[in-house]
Amino acid sequence: MKHRICQCPPIIYCSIIFFFSCVGEAFAQFDSLGLNTKWSKGSIVLTDNSTLKGQIRFNDKMGIVKFKKKADDVEESFSETSIITMQFYDEDAARSRNFATFTVHEDETGWRGDVLLEVLMEFENFALLSRIERVNIGTRQRHDSYGASYTEKVGYEQFEKFCIMDDKGTAVVVLAVSEFERAKLSMASKLKPYLNKTALEKHLAGDWKMFESLVKSNKLNLKKREDFLRAFENYQAEIKRRG
Repeated sequence: MKHRICQCPPIIYCSIIFFFSCVGEAFAQFDSLGLNTKWSKGSIVLTDNSTLKGQIRFNDKMGIVKFKKKADDVEESFSETSIITMQFYDEDAARSRNFATFTVHEDETGWRGDVLLEVLMEFENFALLSRIERVNIGTRQRHDSYGASYTEKVGYEQFEKFCIMDDKGTAVVVLAVSEFERAKLSMASKLKPYLNKTALEKHLAGDWKMFESLVKSNKLNLKKREDFLRAFENYQAEIKRRG
């Protein structure tokens, strides 16, 4: 028996090809942001005060924490809101990573809430924390020829927010940066970093002039993630040097 070949009209065929190419491109872009993470040895303390020790897989791109006691055990998933503290050894970064839930305040938006943050550096009167938010579809506000506003999808976006936590346990956002992967046909650009210099100066207090001097002498730009972290590393080293 001969198999019949279905002849699709050209316009339908082109539509099918376009659909699958767009889907494939979207998944390729999303995966290129690094969805796959390794299992690491560590521990988690949950909001019910129970402690879990074993293998942890933290995917900041998806905002999901997975746990299994042994390699061949069935894995469990936890939302960040169910975690008080988390610690694991990151082989890629070659260091231990420590997380805890803090109350965060965003001066720019007025938002306040409890979120899981990574403790990067600790000082006498404050700590430097980081919050990497999950990947979301990037959008921008546009206006049509009649002046009406509409939202346009422009690619994929992930934000990282650096916070300073005071001795009362409240953290304020001092820098927000983003990674942006633009859609193929979009002309959108990455959003500008947000720097809360007023909050920095307030929390550094008497050390602000020294910190500012270190930034200038090393020609650092606090709106750049790498320079921002290097500024605090230099500040930490200077404190230790002075004893």
